[in-house]
Amino acid sequence: AWETNRRFTFRYEDPRFLWDWFYFKCDLTIQRDGSYRFYGVGPRSPFEKQSNYTLKNSHLLLYTGINLWETFRLTLFNRLRSVDVLNGPIRSLPKITDFTPRPLGVEDPQNVLAQRVSLSYDSRNLVMAPSQGHFIQLFTEKAGHSGGDVSNNRSGFEFRGFYPYNRGTYVTGIRFLVEGEDGSRTPFYEQSLLGGKDSLRGFGDSRFMDRNKMTYSLEERIRLYTLKAFNVNVEFELTPFYEAGMVFHDLDDTRGSDLHHVAGLGFRTIVKPNVVGVIDLGFSEEGTALFVGIDYPF
Repeated sequence: AWETNRRFTFRYEDPRFLWDWFYFKCDLTIQRDGSYRFYGVGPRSPFEKQSNYTLKNSHLLLYTGINLWETFRLTLFNRLRSVDVLNGPIRSLPKITDFTPRPLGVEDPQNVLAQRVSLSYDSRNLVMAPSQGHFIQLFTEKAGHSGGDVSNNRSGFEFRGFYPYNRGTYVTGIRFLVEGEDGSRTPFYEQSLLGGKDSLRGFGDSRFMDRNKMTYSLEERIRLYTLKAFNVNVEFELTPFYEAGMVFHDLDDTRGSDLHHVAGLGFRTIVKPNVVGVIDLGFSEEGTALFVGIDYPF
């Protein structure tokens, strides 16, 4: 694995970094992963055209924010990213350098320097394992204004809602996200991506990509059993879910057939307030996908 895949991450977050009003978060990641697939750009990129590539990605993320009242936050986000795309190690698939036309960013290292401003409203009872409340965010981002090889503008809107009933035995979770960018020379890995453990869980990572995306998620988190051990409560959940989403180049290009649907079932283990273990199995028109990891998908 060291020859192809490796990852180092340092992350620190404090919502009350100075007194009660200053928020700070940093994330340093150095990654090399040879499991990625490229299918082409657009909502109808064919599964049969997939190629394999290795993503070399290093990024530094810095968030500084001001907490306004109890539920609002104004955040400035700085992102420095260095990326290169090489041929992958999976010999049974074509090389990405043989893909026609060759995607922007392949064997062409790019540095991205971007700044984002966001305004968010957060009334969730817990950040990592919420069971009630709402999260709403508006953001706008500009890359290339202060350096870097990529120049574009990105903006988006996200809504999450959590609605408990029967004393929290059932929690309905809803998410809606729309996002887009306007660059003309944006590498494919910097475009709007759909597919993976956080969106369209019946498809692999970054299955669909284009300038814009829209996705909707609905899941019912059903608490099956609570185990008390070592002075903590361990909760076990069964979660049926449904998701739909699409990518598109321009709004007037969208079609109903571009919308992809996923249905699935998840099993979660939760130690509140900060630990969530996840197994999600999704079904789509291209088959099944299984995701194992930590943290809720939204």
